[in-house]
Amino acid sequence: MERRRAVKFLFSWLSLSILNILRCGPSYPRRIAEVLGKNEAAVVRALKELERLGIVESKWARIRDRNVKIYKLKVREININVGKEGFRLLLRTRGNTYEPTYSSVIPEYRFFVDRRFELEAISSARGVVIIVGLPGMGKTALASEYARRHRGPTIWVDVTSSMSLRDLLRKLAVDLSSYGYGDLARYMLSGGGRVDVSVSLACGGLESLSALLVLDDLHRCRDPGVLEFIEHLDKRLTKAKVVATSTRTPRLALERGRVITVGPLPLKAIAQLLSLYGIKVKPSYLGMVYAATGGIPLIVSLLASLARSDHAYSLPIGGRRIVSTLISRMLDELDEPCVKLLRLISTFRKNPLLEEVEEVYGRCVGYMVNRLASLGLLRIEDGRVVVHEIIKEHVYRAMEDRRKMHAKLAQYYIERSSSHGDEGYFEAFYHLVKACKYERALMLRFRQMGKGISYKDLDAYRDLLREIPVDDLDNRSKAIYILCRADAGEVNEGELWRAVKLALLSGDRSLLAAFYSLLSSVAFREGRIRDASILAINAR
Repeated sequence: MERRRAVKFLFSWLSLSILNILRCGPSYPRRIAEVLGKNEAAVVRALKELERLGIVESKWARIRDRNVKIYKLKVREININVGKEGFRLLLRTRGNTYEPTYSSVIPEYRFFVDRRFELEAISSARGVVIIVGLPGMGKTALASEYARRHRGPTIWVDVTSSMSLRDLLRKLAVDLSSYGYGDLARYMLSGGGRVDVSVSLACGGLESLSALLVLDDLHRCRDPGVLEFIEHLDKRLTKAKVVATSTRTPRLALERGRVITVGPLPLKAIAQLLSLYGIKVKPSYLGMVYAATGGIPLIVSLLASLARSDHAYSLPIGGRRIVSTLISRMLDELDEPCVKLLRLISTFRKNPLLEEVEEVYGRCVGYMVNRLASLGLLRIEDGRVVVHEIIKEHVYRAMEDRRKMHAKLAQYYIERSSSHGDEGYFEAFYHLVKACKYERALMLRFRQMGKGISYKDLDAYRDLLREIPVDDLDNRSKAIYILCRADAGEVNEGELWRAVKLALLSGDRSLLAAFYSLLSSVAFREGRIRDASILAINAR
């Protein structure tokens, strides 16, 4: 059992990343943690385990008036033998060098059809290629197929909303070092913090290896530095290539690169995809299938899976849209707890963490998540539960108790606002509005008025305010509503004075003081110092 655990630990992402870093030279835990973007305590635990296994060794050294532990590779060869006695981990200090390497995981797709012209376009393009298409159109599958045909090293990056340019450079440092290019990793280990130097070294590494860098779901990225990095790659790369997928065309000034739009599958490709699932469709029915599915590969695959599992199911369904039929049929095959879980996840505004889902659901949901994932209804990404937008939309529309579900989530975020911070309050505001508890939502926002709305949530905040029926509110809530619109930058001074009258009628002094303070700020910005002083006094 100990040997099995050792092998499993050795081939974990963190262990392999540390070994790749130490290939470039000795270093200490804090510096390694900075390069990998990981918690220092986790790195220390992994280093101690590697030292216990005899793979690395350490010694104390004095760096910048501090005693630190320097780690370096102890072995030159690692062999794992599998025999009748089980796993055997053999370490050698002499002989040919063998380094465990970490390769980026390229998503696997069971079937891939058509897209010949798109693949040729990617192959002929230079620099950066952006694959744009609607959700479910097969962008990731296309990038995956091209990556598998690429003969050189491939680095696959799943872009997240929290990913920064430094995070991307850290990952490139680890992956490039695994392919033999350690300049970027050595620069980061030496304490180099200049982004321009790191960017230049990353470009050099990709180019020297003729590597393929795939950035999946680029539309999630919120760091403009990542887009600037892509533009820099487009100018410099000649042998290497960058392929990015996105649901919308990113704002990039590409000089040599190109944007490829992925559209629906043609009739011939739909027939080929269905045949791969073992389903033969008459040519006269293909048009009906295309009209019902829109030629979206994901929906065609879901249709084929359902048809295989239910032989009584007929592919042509007349004039009804196939998407809603597919979702309802698949939900009918699930037990009630799984359906309840899928509805809960579809109610979240953002992709929730697995722990958040379990807290709201009230029990462990691991087995249900695995079952839904096996059916292709959701996936786990960076610890978050992700339901495809097409499925999420139709599950949410079919929910009869969505207000009750939103109210439950609002209460969850209010009770745990201390751990979620300002974002938690905004999520609570969102769910209260969706639950039609408008007065409570406005009161919650008024109490948190001192905390601004983040830029990334500003458009969603404005859309929520437009959903509130103002005419049905009392005077106090109407005044708070105007205050919220002012917070979103959508109110002029005249509307603020009308809101002052509503605040006077409501008798809420704190609300009145908030309007006087806001009007004082407006007067001060316009240079009306005397008016600003009088209003500031009234605000007290």
